[in-house]
Parts: sequence; C-alpha cells; structure tokens
Amino acid sequence: KEIAEFQSFEIRLKSHEVDDAVLIFIQKSVPYPIIFLLRGGRGSRVAAVIRGQKYPIVISTKWQSGVSLELKGNSTDAIYNNYLLQLSSDFAAVNGDIEKYIEMARIKRNIDALSAKSRNETQINKRQEIARERHELELKLKELLS
Repeated sequence: KEIAEFQSFEIRLKSHEVDDAVLIFIQKSVPYPIIFLLRGGRGSRVAAVIRGQKYPIVISTKWQSGVSLELKGNSTDAIYNNYLLQLSSDFAAVNGDIEKYIEMARIKRNIDALSAKSRNETQINKRQEIARERHELELKLKELLS
C-alpha cells in the first residue's frame, strides 16, 4: 500500500483566504498526506496537496457554508483517494490522474484567456480566429475527458 497514514488539519483563518503556497509548505513539512479543513469568514473549504511530476498541486472544494466528505473505502489508500475525488469534480472527471488534471487545468485557463481576448477584440476576422483556437482547445478538453 502506498499510504500507510494520512492526517487531517483544521485551520481557522483570520483572513478570508490562504495562499496555496502555505498549504504546500505545511505538506512538505509533514511526511504523510494531509487533508486540510479551512474555516474562515467565507465559510469552509477542504483542500489537499498532491504531488505532480514537476510541482505540487492543491485541489480543493469551493468555499461553502458547510463541508462534508463521505468516508468510503476499506484501506487508507482507498479512503484518501476517495476524499481526493470528492474535493474537485474536475479531478474526479479524470479519475484521479494527476497529469491529466494538470493538462485539463492548463487547457481551461487557455480557454478562459481566449474568451476574454475575444470579448475585447473589435475586429471580426481576429475574433473568428480566436474562436477557432478556442474551439480547438475545447475539442482537446473533450478528448481528454473521454
């Protein structure tokens, strides 16, 4: 088994947000995976740091008034992986594949950037070219998720 133990930390925030770098720093200091429960002025959020090939990534729920995760599995590996899949619908969509998740996040950021660029563009021919680029990225995203 990969995960012998994981820990959960509850962090009460004085500000409205915590930088992902703080969670990554804490995770690097602890030899076991951590599930973070963050509570603050915006409500609650659950987060975890996962190790990608190049750098760690934080996946989390959105801020909400109450957060609950379903305890499911018969080993620590299964329970931890189930928790991760509950944190993000995007992470669940790629069945917990970290590299696919990173690629999906990159494609979504590019689609959002092209959408913003298209809204600000006044020339129709440039807007059409941006729309073609965006469509190609959307097809890539659809292929990645299938």
